[in-house]
Amino acid sequence: GTTNNMSGGFSAAMPVINAQLWKSLKLSAMDVELAVEQARSSRIDMIEQVSKAFYQVLLAKDSYNVYKRVYDNAVENHKIVEKKYSVGAVSEYDFIRSQVSVSNAEPNVFNAENTIVVALWQLKALLGVDLAKDIDCVGTLADYEKELTSQIEMAGLENNSTMKQLDIQEDMLLQALKIKRAANLPSLAASINYQWNAMDETMKISTFKWMGSSTAMFNLSVPIFSGGKRRADINQAKIDLSKIQLQRENTERQLRTAIMSYYSNMQTNLKQYHASSQNIATAKRGYDISVKRYEVGGGTLVDVDNSQLAYTQAELSRSTSIYEYLINKVSMDKITGSSLK
Repeated sequence: GTTNNMSGGFSAAMPVINAQLWKSLKLSAMDVELAVEQARSSRIDMIEQVSKAFYQVLLAKDSYNVYKRVYDNAVENHKIVEKKYSVGAVSEYDFIRSQVSVSNAEPNVFNAENTIVVALWQLKALLGVDLAKDIDCVGTLADYEKELTSQIEMAGLENNSTMKQLDIQEDMLLQALKIKRAANLPSLAASINYQWNAMDETMKISTFKWMGSSTAMFNLSVPIFSGGKRRADINQAKIDLSKIQLQRENTERQLRTAIMSYYSNMQTNLKQYHASSQNIATAKRGYDISVKRYEVGGGTLVDVDNSQLAYTQAELSRSTSIYEYLINKVSMDKITGSSLK
């Protein structure tokens, strides 16, 4: 009968030779590799930012300690002057000058305290810590003096994340060029098909007489004409590859310049550290002598203030030189990829 017609079956197909498809699979694997390297780059950036924020807190704390000591010294000197002024041993000018010294030192203490608070906020923001939560950084910049050395390792760019990403992108564009060229190659696919058919006057499936048939085929596709599109795609892929190669060359030049700049800065910071460290003991000794001379009437308050200023500048210079050395080292480690070691 022909009233009812039922059919069913299955088919399967697979490429046998398809150069364009195979190269596309390699390109997908490179996408994964690039994503992994970008994640590594983000981690390196975070390490750099957190390290700099941490050192910023230590610098703020060191500055606060210096300005607090200056303020305490100004208060003590004012007490000495006040006692002498009460018995007529010093002039009113010295008394007023000592008061001004205390007043001038106090704002620096407040500013240093605020700098610590702001630096801690920045650190907490980078760490994802609630800004209302109290945290502190252990240690001082002096704890990192042992890291200040002239034997600075000049690492290369083998582990630089930016260069690695550009290398992967260059390989991807080279693979894309191969894919465009593979579009000119023929492809071969195979497929099989099996089907059952039945016809009957009734809808009783049990009485249907099923007949099976199978087919297998190979499909050969040969590209002949595309109106110049494939040639244009190949030329565009070559241009993109040339651009990334020029970008890589320029980036490498800039990174090597940055490494040399950080290296030079660290050498300068090291010289500044040694100069200020040697000057601190001398400046402190000079300040103590000027205070004693003033107490016995052999010096002036101007001498005390000048020696205090020299002592303060020497201490701040030492802290700043350590801080800048560490900051430059962190930046160099980021470029060389050493921050993850």
